Amino acid sequence: MIAEEVSVMNDVFVVDTPHALLTFEKIPGMTVTTIETEAEHFLKDMVDDELMAYFSVLDGDMTVAIECNSDSNTAVITITHIE
Repeated sequence: MIAEEVSVMNDVFVVDTPHALLTFEKIPGMTVTTIETEAEHFLKDMVDDELMAYFSVLDGDMTVAIECNSDSNTAVITITHIE
């Protein structure tokens, strides 16, 4: 289960990120969070707004993948958190 402080941070990102699609997928032993945005500058804004601080409160191992597609001006961040 996601810790309370992480859940609160998720809520903050969802409220502050109306320009992105956030999905949370719970798989036994892990949680996969995906952030999709239609403009790469929104990704920069999220990083500037301390998106990386979000990762620091997670316990366990995680991977963060950031994909940018300049042809379609989209960006996707996928966080796989192994609990």
